[in-house]
Amino acid sequence: MIEKILITSFCVFFLYGAFQPHMIFGKIRVWFASLNDFYQKPLFSCYICMCSTWGSLAYWLLFGNSWQEWLTTIVGAAGFNTIVFILSVRDFD
Repeated sequence: MIEKILITSFCVFFLYGAFQPHMIFGKIRVWFASLNDFYQKPLFSCYICMCSTWGSLAYWLLFGNSWQEWLTTIVGAAGFNTIVFILSVRDFD
C-alpha cells in the first residue's frame, strides 16, 4: 500500500511540475487561468488538491483494484503531499 501511495504522489508531483510556466503543459495552465480557484486547484495549481483528480487517474490506470484501496491510496497520497508542503514552507531557524 505504501508503494502505491508514493507512486501516486510522485505522479501528481510530476504533473504539478509539468503544468508550471515554460514546461510542457504550461500553455494549458495559461488557457485555464481564468477558471475559478475551485477548478484550478485540483487541475494544476495545488499538488495536495491534485491527488483527487490526477491521483485518481493514476491509480485507476496503474493499479485499479478496488474502490476501498483507491480511497486509501488517494487520502494517503494527499497526506504525504501535505507533509511535503509543510516541510517545504517551514522555517528552520
